[in-house]
Order: sequence, then structure tokens, then C-alpha cells
Amino acid sequence: MRHLVLFALLFASCGQQQAAVLTMDDAIGRMEDSALGPMRAFETEKPKSCNSKNLEEAEGAVTHAVNVMTPATHGLSGAMAAGDWTLQVADAARRAGCKDVARRLYDRVLQNYVGSVHSSLRERAVVGIGDLQTSGASTAQDRLTFSPRRLP
Repeated sequence: MRHLVLFALLFASCGQQQAAVLTMDDAIGRMEDSALGPMRAFETEKPKSCNSKNLEEAEGAVTHAVNVMTPATHGLSGAMAAGDWTLQVADAARRAGCKDVARRLYDRVLQNYVGSVHSSLRERAVVGIGDLQTSGASTAQDRLTFSPRRLP
């Protein structure tokens, strides 16, 4: 009888953990929609404007995601997802010629994602900054602050 009770407790515990994982996945999915939905809307705008409400909303959403979705709160996969979304918005801004927005987001990735586990995010940010430079610097800050970084 004791084994049956232990099995029942273990089974119930596993069910709660699975429910928690599903809830976390749902939260990450909702955050992704709120971050990338405005970016997708921005990408369809014609003509594109760096003053777009959609671009502003996308930048704000990914900034919030980076601040909230840490490995401690959303696991490593959640934190990496927030970094990926930030780079997606930065890349969309760069392609549209919105260099200031793109640079802010690339810099945010470099500042927030340290350590070898995040090296792929940092590499993508450095490539994006390099692309900003090769397409011509749009601001004095771009011309003065870019320096290639050696990644671990």
C-alpha cells in the first residue's frame, strides 16, 4: 500500500511539473507574438519609416523581453529566445535603414548576453553592427563607437 501511495504522489508531482512546462511554453509563445507581431507589421509597411509605431512597439517589446526573460525566470531557452527576437527586430530595422534602432538593439544583445553560452547571439550582433558599418554610418555615434570585438 505504501508503494501505491508513493507512486500516486510521484505521478501527481510529474503532472504538475508537466503543466508548469506547458505554462512556461505558453508564456514564451505569447511573449514571442507580442515581440515579433509588431515587427512583422513594420516589415509590410510601405514606405517604411524609422518613426513607425510598429517598429517602436517591436523595440519596446523585445527590450521588455530581454529584461524579463532571464535564465532564472524563463530558463536558458527562454532567455535565448528573447535574444533571438531582439536580433530579428534589429535586423529588420537595419534592412529598413533604421540604423539607430538597429544599433541600440545590437548593443543591448552585446551588453546583456555574456558568457560562452550566449556566444552565438553576440556573434550575430557583431555581424549586424558590421553590416551597419559597411552600408555607411548614419550617425556620428556609429562612426565613433564601432570596434570589432573578438568573441570567445
